[in-house]
Amino acid sequence: MMWIALALWVQAAAIECQPASGTADGAALAATSVGIREAFARSDVAAIARYHHPDITKSLAPDRFFSGQAALVADLRATFATVRLRFVTNDVERLDVCGDTAVEMTRYAVEVTPRAGGAAATVRGRAMIVYVRSATAPNGWLSLRELVQPHG
Repeated sequence: MMWIALALWVQAAAIECQPASGTADGAALAATSVGIREAFARSDVAAIARYHHPDITKSLAPDRFFSGQAALVADLRATFATVRLRFVTNDVERLDVCGDTAVEMTRYAVEVTPRAGGAAATVRGRAMIVYVRSATAPNGWLSLRELVQPHG
């Protein structure tokens, strides 16, 4: 058992992370991000789900955590039943590709508009997103893990 753990550690240590900027992977990841944000603006649950791994795990706030694509779809449907969401900003602070995995750190602002009327509010925060390479993804990458830290 110890040898297996050592072999896995050596393999993981051999993976080098590289900035994605200016690479084909960077362009594909940027297209993935745009596709997700555009689908959010349309409240298009099916399109959003296509960009997420079947084993997606999201922590959207300290009290909002779920795993699996069925839970993602249920959360999106419940959310879109009451509000519209539109990304106002999505500033990527860092995006690295580590083999078949990419890690993004982003500052965002999302406009939240109640469907029943009333004033829109803007939620700002920071997110860390882990993507994995996938032949089934629209642009070659699926979101696998998301940790969202809203503030304000």
